[in-house]
Amino acid sequence: MLVKESVDWQLPLVQSRDKLLIESASPLILNALHPSLTEEARKELLRMQFKNVTLRDAIASGNASIDHNGWKLHTARSLESFKGLVMEAALCRMCFEDPFGIRRNAYAWCTGRQIWQVSDEKISEQIPFITADKRLKSNPLTARLYDPASAYDLHFYRINDKGNAELATEIGPGQGIIAGIQIKAIQGNEKTEIIDKLLNGRYTRVVTMLRHQNGEHSYEVCIRLLTQLVTKKEITGDQLANAISRLTYPEALGIQQQHVDSYSQWLNMAYGRFESWESDLNVVETIGLEVISRLKPEASGILMPDVPGLALPPTLH
Repeated sequence: MLVKESVDWQLPLVQSRDKLLIESASPLILNALHPSLTEEARKELLRMQFKNVTLRDAIASGNASIDHNGWKLHTARSLESFKGLVMEAALCRMCFEDPFGIRRNAYAWCTGRQIWQVSDEKISEQIPFITADKRLKSNPLTARLYDPASAYDLHFYRINDKGNAELATEIGPGQGIIAGIQIKAIQGNEKTEIIDKLLNGRYTRVVTMLRHQNGEHSYEVCIRLLTQLVTKKEITGDQLANAISRLTYPEALGIQQQHVDSYSQWLNMAYGRFESWESDLNVVETIGLEVISRLKPEASGILMPDVPGLALPPTLH
């Protein structure tokens, strides 16, 4: 790699007049949060890394639409709520993109299986989806799976021998219970938003995605709070063990925390400037949802493919 200025040799990038120059490397492998970057360079790298996938995730989560002017991000939600919905869609997308890694890990964990119990064939049959994705309603096979009020954000289904969409269920002590994951993108309020709901059974499995501003991960906060409850004798040791077994974090599923942190930072930026996303034909060309001729805007404003964009076995298309 050519270096035009003297920089830390460990960084695969150089900076010149506050503009990021990337040479012989994909933007995705660079750390946009490295302290040596200028603010302008950081914003440019985050834009390169996440702009395209953010539209995919925003569409799936109901925070984007298309009209005669082109693409547009929009939301009436708070930043935290917007980020949470997009993170749900992002985890689902990652399951699609990495079926034998992230998808297998997430499926095994939420169903109570060990990784070795999930064969390549089995995980290939399991289709991840988020319950708030309105595109589910467009397919008779999956219409009943649409449930934005569900206590689960992410489920898995397969097409069974009768041709029906069959939800994955837990094995072991929770045998027969529908398997699902609640996805949290919070940086505070873990006691009420996660711990209480785990202990009272509202949530069965939770992956908490983000670090706090001080660097402590939300998962670590949860463990600390649960340990304090045991010390205060408000819960038993068995309840502690059970709660911890139903709580996880991105890297346990095979997702780099740095990637999540960078995406979170980009969403902070994107949330405040939706207007810059309109009529972006480059994004339309590279977003990778469907062939553009197969897309149409529904009355709801949510982008829908003429043929539902759900991953069904070839025999059912």
